[in-house]
Amino acid sequence: MANDSDAYVRWDSGFQLVLRAMKKMILEHLQHKTLKVDSSLLEALGEVLGRADQDPALAAELLTLPEDSVLENQLEFIDPQSLALVREELEKAIGIKFEKKLFDLYKRYNHDEPYIYTPKAVAARSLKNVCLGYLVATGHDTYNQLATAQLTKSNNMTDQRAALQALTHAMGPLRDQALKIFYKQWKDNTLVMNKYFQAQASSRSHGVTSFIQSLAADPAFDMDNPNRIKSLFGAFVKNGVHFHNKDGAGYRLIADQILRLDEKNPMLAASLSGGFASWMKHDDHRRMLMKNELSRILAKPGLSKNVTEVISKTLAMEQAM
Repeated sequence: MANDSDAYVRWDSGFQLVLRAMKKMILEHLQHKTLKVDSSLLEALGEVLGRADQDPALAAELLTLPEDSVLENQLEFIDPQSLALVREELEKAIGIKFEKKLFDLYKRYNHDEPYIYTPKAVAARSLKNVCLGYLVATGHDTYNQLATAQLTKSNNMTDQRAALQALTHAMGPLRDQALKIFYKQWKDNTLVMNKYFQAQASSRSHGVTSFIQSLAADPAFDMDNPNRIKSLFGAFVKNGVHFHNKDGAGYRLIADQILRLDEKNPMLAASLSGGFASWMKHDDHRRMLMKNELSRILAKPGLSKNVTEVISKTLAMEQAM
C-alpha cells in the first residue's frame, strides 16, 4: 500500500485492504462480536500518513474510505446499521490512533494564502480536509471548533464544504452554528446551496428523515429544480442508516416524492426509484416495507413509462431469487 512505485497499484492495493477490513468488521457486528480494527490496516495507514508529504494527492485518496454503495455491492446481505456503525468506529479509531500525525498534517497544509487552483494547491486542500474529517470523528470538541473556524475563515468553497460535511455528522451547538453560517453566506447562490442540502441529507446524526421534510419547505429549496431535488432526496436515498430505518419513514418519504415527481419529471422520478434497487439484499422486515412502497407506486393510475419500467424490474427481482 505504501511501498509500490506505481501510484495506481498503491491505490488499488490500499482500496482492497480497506474493503476487506470493513467487510470483516461488518460480518463481526452481524455475529454480535466485538468490533476490532484490523491491525494491518492501521499499520498501512500509518505508513501512508508518514509519507504523505511525498504525494499529498495520493495520500488523500489512500486515506479516503469507500462509499457505502461500493461496500453494498460486495455484500450478499446488507445491514444499514452495521455499515454505519463500522464506518463510524473505523473513522474514530483512525482519528484517535493517528491524532498527532493528522493534526500535524492539517496544520502543515492549512495555508492562509490566496486561493489558487493548481494541482499542488488542490492536493494540499484534499489532504488537509481528509485529516480534518478524521479529527472531527474522534469526538473531541476541539476539532469541532477547528472545523467551525475553517468554515468561517476559509476563502474557498472546497474547504468550507469539507468543514460543513465533517460537522453534519456531529450533534450539538457547533453543528447548528455551522449550518446557520453556511446558509446565511450562500442562501442566494443556487449551486452552493445544493451542497448545503446534500450535506444535511447525508448526515448520520439523529432525526434526519423528519428534518428532510422541513428542508423541503425551506424558501431556498425549489421543488421545480431537478438539481435541488437530487441534492436533497437523491442524497437521502444513499444515506443507508436513515433511508433504511426500520420504521419505514424513509421509504414512505421517497415513494411520496417519486409519485409527486412522476407528474412533472418522469425521468427524475425514475432515477430516484433506483434507491430501492438493493431491496432484496435486506432483511425480511425491510423487504416487506420496501415492497409495500414499490407496489403503492406501481398502483398509481397513469404512472409514467419511465417509473413503471424501473419499479416493475425492481419488483421482478423477487421472482429471480
